[in-house]
Amino acid sequence: MKFLILLSGIWTSCFLAGSTLVIAQQEERPLVAVLELATSELQPSEVAILTERLRIELSRTRRFRVLDQEKMEAALQSQGIQQKECTSTDCLGRAGGLHSVPFVIGGNIGKIGRTYTINARLVSVEQGEVVSFVTEDIAGEVDVLLTTAMAQVAREFAETVESTSTQPQQPAVTKPADQKPPQPRPQESVVPTPVLPQPSGMPTPQQQRERSQEQESQDQPPRAPAQPTAPLAGPELIAKALVSAVVTDALSGIEFVLVPGGTFDMSDTFGEGNAEERPVHQVTLQDFYLGKTEVTVAKFPKFVEATGHVTDAETEGWAVLWRGDSWEQVSGANWKNPGFLQNDNHPVVRISWDDAQAFCQWANCRLPTEAEWEYAAREGGKRLRWSGTSDPSALDQYAWYAGNSDRTTHPVATKSPNSLGLFDMTGNVWEWCQDWYGEDYYAVSPQQNPQGPAVGVKRVLRGGSFSNFPPYCRTSYRNCDYLRARNNYFGFRVARNKM
Repeated sequence: MKFLILLSGIWTSCFLAGSTLVIAQQEERPLVAVLELATSELQPSEVAILTERLRIELSRTRRFRVLDQEKMEAALQSQGIQQKECTSTDCLGRAGGLHSVPFVIGGNIGKIGRTYTINARLVSVEQGEVVSFVTEDIAGEVDVLLTTAMAQVAREFAETVESTSTQPQQPAVTKPADQKPPQPRPQESVVPTPVLPQPSGMPTPQQQRERSQEQESQDQPPRAPAQPTAPLAGPELIAKALVSAVVTDALSGIEFVLVPGGTFDMSDTFGEGNAEERPVHQVTLQDFYLGKTEVTVAKFPKFVEATGHVTDAETEGWAVLWRGDSWEQVSGANWKNPGFLQNDNHPVVRISWDDAQAFCQWANCRLPTEAEWEYAAREGGKRLRWSGTSDPSALDQYAWYAGNSDRTTHPVATKSPNSLGLFDMTGNVWEWCQDWYGEDYYAVSPQQNPQGPAVGVKRVLRGGSFSNFPPYCRTSYRNCDYLRARNNYFGFRVARNKM
């Protein structure tokens, strides 16, 4: 079997990282690693976003798996190879040889006026020559590159890989061989990309707005899955939860709500989500407790004072901030200095999965599983698009999101709770879950109390945030990131077994 290595950016999306988790089911997919495209025409943050989009589009072709980005970067650095400088056929061949793979892809982005040109090449490591060259000319802003060009590049590479995996072929060139990729102008230099954490593969705000408007403009009711199974969650179940009392942990001061167990149809029951949100599958959960709110700025210092814990952001001295149109590496950004004003009642942010785990060990609790999180957000398994409602006009009542947040966190419990008494399950901040992320995990998930894949690269995040538009705050929408990622919209909520 042949393996492919794609050279492109510094961030790996959830959709691709999951493909490394269920190897037995995806052996037939070529392996893909992504190195950033070289350019002097864009900001480093824009290059990272474009590269992330390429990863997403490659995943959507259903033809690829992803080589671990950290391993690839470490191997390149060990040989003194810089991603942003590795565009020649010789360099790409050497990079591919580090992992003994037959193919490597690299390239650059040029610009003349308002027209961007993306050039990407497929190099055979064994032959030491280009076997396929793809060029895409796109007029417009960076958003157009995201929505149009990267999808086309991914499709062409998918077709090439499929053909080369079945039979030998002559070099396939989409444009005349003598047409060379544009090079950076002599007076310019390629802008180095800062080493950023691997945040979630989130679409740009423009894409989110377009998807939100498309959803709201649909006149037809969303389709239901075939033969849905009604959840065991009715008025009696909800009443039981509300009457069962909110218990307060004496150590942490966190209030826990009892969530009665039951069986429900998990994932995209509206048929409007991504491939990793399918198939709809039946899940049965036992009773458990879940935090009434996200862990707040007031609660987190108790843990720090008691344990001396230093967060990943503090240890490394920086974190990244989403400015509304680009990512920025911010020195000194951490939970005490998130990049916007907060008071004690705001959800604590810039918390990595590792930080959340340390908090749980101190507080004698745990993170919720992905299944528990969705079940609770959907009020015990109801068919709800967002926590508390499926009506777009009612979303403001339950959630802080991009349409009403002014791009910042807000005090917890200032919106209406869902019928279980849980606040902010939609929006405000993304919430870490216990599970490893698996793109295809739903296809093999057990029914009883699923815990996620046994191994993985990234952990699951759920719920959306103040920075996201409604489609990305849906109860079935799946996000993920690396264990040490700590963005300005990452927080957490804790869970506990029923004793």
